[in-house]
Amino acid sequence: MRLFRFAEISRAMPGRVGVEAAAIALGLAAWLSISGCQDVIGVAPVVADDCGDGLVAAHEQCDGDGQGTGGETESCDADCTLRECGDGTVNRASGEQCDTAGNSASCDDDCTVPACGDGLVNPSFEPVAGSPEECDDGNDDDSDDCRNICVRSVCGDGIVHNSGSGSEHCDGAAAPDCPGLCSAECRCRLPVSCQDQLMADGGSPDGNYLILPARVSSPVSVFCDMTTDGGGWTAIDPGTAVTMGGSVSAVVDTGQTTCRIDAKGLLQASDIGGSVLVCQYDIDLGFAFNEIRTSQAAGEVLTFDAVVVGSHTTDVRDHIANPWGTNYTPGGWGDVVIGTPANPTPVLSLGRATGAASYGLGQQMRWLADEQVLTANDTVLRVQASETGGQSEGYRWISGRIYVRLAAQ
Repeated sequence: MRLFRFAEISRAMPGRVGVEAAAIALGLAAWLSISGCQDVIGVAPVVADDCGDGLVAAHEQCDGDGQGTGGETESCDADCTLRECGDGTVNRASGEQCDTAGNSASCDDDCTVPACGDGLVNPSFEPVAGSPEECDDGNDDDSDDCRNICVRSVCGDGIVHNSGSGSEHCDGAAAPDCPGLCSAECRCRLPVSCQDQLMADGGSPDGNYLILPARVSSPVSVFCDMTTDGGGWTAIDPGTAVTMGGSVSAVVDTGQTTCRIDAKGLLQASDIGGSVLVCQYDIDLGFAFNEIRTSQAAGEVLTFDAVVVGSHTTDVRDHIANPWGTNYTPGGWGDVVIGTPANPTPVLSLGRATGAASYGLGQQMRWLADEQVLTANDTVLRVQASETGGQSEGYRWISGRIYVRLAAQ
């Protein structure tokens, strides 16, 4: 069967071309479509491409204003479908800034351009390169549950999280309300030693610091030398020693002797003629150390009063090589030695620092030597004073500092 085309109709009706011929052709095509005869005679249906004419055709959801003015409106997309955020078509007339049919790196699911602080969480958007948006509370409070870069607040991010559900005291170097350091759990803590303070804050200057060693319940004020040989030195003086709970005992006592700590923390070791006394002062610092130092700096020199009667003298000689408890020579010579119980012998000696000498009433024994020595690891600093002989003699530690730290091993 022959197929009718517009050109053939025109030839059949030479006087009626143009609009009338087109109308006849379209009418015939429509009739054939309705009747189902197009397949038989080979005439395809014709649908006019009239989206944008402002009139809603049967195959259109909308078209402009529907009154003859075409184009995009708040309710109709340019493709004559009803506007809907998420349809993948940007409708500027409705205020859409973008439309990627859901969240994307460039568009939120409400068809606005994503921004940290807009109150919308878009996991596809990265406010900071490499950090997808985790939260967005729409405020500029950096201390609450959601950071200002739209990631959740966590301990270790350098921002003190103390509002919302946060309970951080500090975070790393950010510790405005901490008297000491910041723990790994973002809680304020005091250093256990001067070395701990220096390791946490390498810029710590010389000065007094509060420390809280494991064995004490209240903070202890100590002087920290943060300069000498790399710093980290904790100073122990008579007052600090008694605060740390140092214990004194007579490890050798053969007569009328005195081995005690007075109210000011001053160690006194003295004997009455004919006795032997070794007075031991163990100070548990509560932190490990293996290096001990003395200093000749002003106000730091270890100083001992000679505790004597009348013309008697305290006689000092080097006994550093002797094991603990035997740092004296029968017949009159004693010593003050320093070290740790873990080491079999002392490592510092007053007799070695001063040389063999005798000290009478009103005289002082001064540790005039800058010494820095290693000893066995321990938490206990031991100061042992001894005297023997036929006179009433001894020592009182009245001032000065013994410095300790843990050397690298």
